[in-house]
Amino acid sequence: MMRFRNVISVFVVLVTAVLLLGYVAFLQPEADTSRAKPDSTRNDRAIFAGGCFWGLQAAFDELPGVVRTRAGYTGGHSSNPNYEDVVTGQTGHAEAVEVTFDPGQISYEQLVRYFFAHHRYESNEPDSKYQMRPYRSEIFVHDASQRATAEKIIAELSAHVANGRHVTTLIGDAGRFWEAEVYHQKYLAQCGR
Repeated sequence: MMRFRNVISVFVVLVTAVLLLGYVAFLQPEADTSRAKPDSTRNDRAIFAGGCFWGLQAAFDELPGVVRTRAGYTGGHSSNPNYEDVVTGQTGHAEAVEVTFDPGQISYEQLVRYFFAHHRYESNEPDSKYQMRPYRSEIFVHDASQRATAEKIIAELSAHVANGRHVTTLIGDAGRFWEAEVYHQKYLAQCGR
């Protein structure tokens, strides 16, 4: 009988402990996980063309606040372009990187400034030859706010360009973005760079 009472006593103590721990856990506020994983409803997009998309994608992938990048083609006149067609210059597309970002962590202006710090944006080449090149520098904007930001930064840069050179970066409206072939995605990371 004594042994039975000891077992019941231990059982009661364990049940009480479990209930007490559950109650304490219930009183604790939930952990804030919003910083660990960006809220997808707040994400925004930016599209940048600045030469070969491999290096530009790798640069943006390292930036805090960037949720996702995709290498692809945009700004052209044909549907479903592929690399072989785009590099001929006949489709009008630019190699570009679509950047999905959390504006709570990084602003569009910061992205544009980062873009200019990571590619060659000035030239002495006439604009008419440059506009259709697949490796041109261009910002594809989604709205008036993005356009105003891009125009402001280009004006700042233009004030400091010398030696007969000028900022060749174009600003175009964002249209359909065609994702590039799988082997182009995160290419430099695949090569260990």
